[in-house]
Amino acid sequence: MISANYQAPVGAEQPKVTDWLQAWGSVAAVFAGVAAAGAAGALLRQEQKRGNEAQQQRIDDRQEAALAEASAIVYTRLVFDHGPNGISGVQLDVQNFGQRAVIDLDVVVMLRDGSEIAIKRVQVLPPGGDKVKVEDRNLVGPHLPSTLADDTAKALLHYTDLENTRWKKVAKGRPFRLPRPSAATASGQD
Repeated sequence: MISANYQAPVGAEQPKVTDWLQAWGSVAAVFAGVAAAGAAGALLRQEQKRGNEAQQQRIDDRQEAALAEASAIVYTRLVFDHGPNGISGVQLDVQNFGQRAVIDLDVVVMLRDGSEIAIKRVQVLPPGGDKVKVEDRNLVGPHLPSTLADDTAKALLHYTDLENTRWKKVAKGRPFRLPRPSAATASGQD
């Protein structure tokens, strides 16, 4: 126990006021150091939190930009050709109002009765809003109805952006990101 009545051992010099001040100053320095370390730790945690929030915001911004680009792919004018034996062809115009091209555009026309007509792949759909005609004028098959109004079908678009993300868009709806195939699936192994 420390008190003002401290007596030094025989033969030792008695503590002076400066000795007491130095001792209490050392104790205060320890507390100040602990407080400074706590403040530095709190500041570090706050900066890490800000960094994580900024990183998440960048990820969200990139995803939003990718969704905006994917949303810029639209089709117009879905028209069926009617021949003497029923439907003989289908055509539609696809436009890319985005700023970057998309690749591997697959178009499937979905009929109300649940049947589908796959149209050949368009390798590149350039940006800028120019219309690209997608058509199949040689449709044959028993699954096709003999007559069909142009407004009784909708198109399903599958395409890949330049970030190698595959998208699916049904009719005029919002596009959905498709999962990336696993390495085994992509190589054809199961």
